[in-house]
Parts: sequence; C-alpha cells; structure tokens
Amino acid sequence: MNARICIFLSLISLAIASTVASAYPIRLEHFGEGSGQIGDTIFNNKAFKVTGIADTQNVTFTGMSDPAQPPGIGLFSLNHLVTTIDIQDVGQFRITSGTRTFCNNELSVIGWSRSASLADIFNGPHDPVFSGWRIGSELEETVGIGVLYNYPEDQPVTTTGGDLKFVGQSDVTARFRAVYIPEPSTPHLLALSAVALIRRRRPQPPATSQRKQT
Repeated sequence: MNARICIFLSLISLAIASTVASAYPIRLEHFGEGSGQIGDTIFNNKAFKVTGIADTQNVTFTGMSDPAQPPGIGLFSLNHLVTTIDIQDVGQFRITSGTRTFCNNELSVIGWSRSASLADIFNGPHDPVFSGWRIGSELEETVGIGVLYNYPEDQPVTTTGGDLKFVGQSDVTARFRAVYIPEPSTPHLLALSAVALIRRRRPQPPATSQRKQT
C-alpha cells in the first residue's frame, strides 16, 4: 500500500480512537418562562434559556439519607464552567455567579442552582426519567412543570447585564436537555496534519529553466 495512504489511515484511526476515548464536555440547557429583572430592565412573562457548559468528569454525588433508596440513587450535581442566559426580547448575558445543574433522583427533578450556597434558582421539569439520570450523559428534551425562586436581595445572581432576579412562580412550563459537545480539535488537527503531510510528500514538478534575456 502507498506509504502516504498508510500514514493517512493511521492518523485517521488515531483521531477516531481519540474521539471515543476522551470525555466530552456537555451542554446543559434549561428552558422556562417567567418575569423578573436584569440590571435596570424589567421583563414580564418572557421565555428564557439557561445554558451551562460543564465537564462530565466533575459530576459529584451525594447519597440520600433514606436507607430505603437503592445504592447509587441520590443527588448528582455538576458545576458549570460557563453559564449564559438568553431572555426573550431582552438579550443574552453571561452569568458571572457560580451555578450548577443538579438532578435529584429521589424527587425526580432537574434544576439550576448556585454552586456555592446551593440555593435553587429554577427547578424543573419533574419527570420519572430523572429518578435514574446521573447528569454525565446525553438526555433528550424533557418537558414538565417547574418552579422559579425569588431569592433574597442580598444574594443576587450576577450577570454581564446586571443582577438577575426572578419573580417567584410555580407551575412554570419547563424543558431540559443535555447534549455532548464534540471535541473536534484533536481529530481535526490530526486529519489536517495528514493532509499536509501528503501534500508535502507529493512529487513536485521539475523547475523549468528560464532562457537568459539578452
């Protein structure tokens, strides 16, 4: 087999193996609708989307106190590395407070809360699927009922648009989904390296001599 093809196939195989072996980061998306204020802007009954980017290797687990619960069932949480919120007709902002996504298996609920104080910001939806989900895997969109919390004035959620404060509200239509974020850097770089190597090894046409002008 041509040496260039062997090199190319070897690099592609390594790229595929690298993709399978590495742990993907994950995008955790919380959807809801509510009223509140961000900075000086008041919004009423607006759809919002909270997106948290996290590393699945950082999932933490707290067992339930109820001995009747089977092993491995409890509270799973994952701190966000980056969090944004997109509010309908208002804009998109980066959350500068530390936040996390949690999954309470006992209550079958997903939620968005502070990572330090653990105070809830938005819980929901409630769904039986969350009785066994452990956050570190993809999850198709789930729809149900959620709750927005009116947290204390001295504990604002800070954003690039100012402090964010929701009006407390129950029976909120909530949606949630979790999607892996592929890490294309290694495979793509290897593929590009293979292409570059093949091009470098491609025979170059002989240089043509130029007749001296007199």
